[in-house]
Amino acid sequence: FEVNYDKLRDDDKKLSVDQTITLTNKGTSTEMITLGLQDMATGHELNINPTSLPLAAGASQDITVSGKVPTNVDQGTKLMGKLKLTTTSGQSSLFDLNSEVQSMLEIKKMVIYVNEQEEKIVDQDDEKLSNLEPGDKVELHFQLENLFDSDYDYGDISGTINIQLDDSEFNGDVDDEDSFEVEAGQKLNSKDDEVVLKFTVPTKAESGDYVMDIEIDAKDDNKAKHETKWTLNVEVNRKKDDVRIETLVVTPTEVSCFRKVEVTTKVTNYGENSQKHAALTLVNTDLGLNMKQEFSLQKGTADDNFETKQVTLDLANKLAAGTYPIVATAFFDFNSYSDKKVINLVV
Repeated sequence: FEVNYDKLRDDDKKLSVDQTITLTNKGTSTEMITLGLQDMATGHELNINPTSLPLAAGASQDITVSGKVPTNVDQGTKLMGKLKLTTTSGQSSLFDLNSEVQSMLEIKKMVIYVNEQEEKIVDQDDEKLSNLEPGDKVELHFQLENLFDSDYDYGDISGTINIQLDDSEFNGDVDDEDSFEVEAGQKLNSKDDEVVLKFTVPTKAESGDYVMDIEIDAKDDNKAKHETKWTLNVEVNRKKDDVRIETLVVTPTEVSCFRKVEVTTKVTNYGENSQKHAALTLVNTDLGLNMKQEFSLQKGTADDNFETKQVTLDLANKLAAGTYPIVATAFFDFNSYSDKKVINLVV
């Protein structure tokens, strides 16, 4: 029996259901068949029509099971009771009567942002988010719809959305959760009310495919459960050569009479390859800064895949007031450009 609560209105406590069942006599003689119900679940009121009938050999006939079911049954397949069938020839059989309660909460779509840029719209289970890189910041924006009619008094739904990814090669667990509430007949589909969950791809994540579990666990005002389980396939693609300026710090960021400045740069290898010929340049010609340093870096999944460099600048007293951008550039193979950051020094 498909049970869909979208027909409920006002303060309904029961929902009418019916199902047609076909009986076929595969024997060689007419049978008198008797039908009955037993072991009914609490709150279920079902009847059979007819309760007895003759059925000739090779013939078929429909019977109807109808009645009312309560409105607090959880989503999913539930045993309502059993149909007992007996015949004059001595056959006695029991058949399960199941309800398939439909969820009244639906994920309309999930909008995925990577590094604050819209990347993908997902409207079904088992989709794939491709080409993530270590360090990427991901946001999942969930838009939900309550399928109860707005006139139904007990149709408000509240619950939680949880995302989980647990894989040793991902090198960091993802486990984020947030709660929500959506009134009967309403949607959460704007930036102000949609549910947003976040995770960052670990810097040591191996290239490969990973499975993220998405689970919604909710209840309506009748305390009936509505659950949704999706998976999102996440692909991490680590570049072969990927040397980045991870941090660039100037201390202090503003100078006046005291003219000594320290520039600290952290260079990190996020790539698949180790880099025997990595390089860093720091440049601002007005400050007299034109430095290049060369060094080696272990591959991106190693613990020692970074190098920190520090430079001290003694600024001339005659240096004019103003803003001076210091440009840090990272290279592999000595001169192959990889990344750049800029920080301002104010004099």
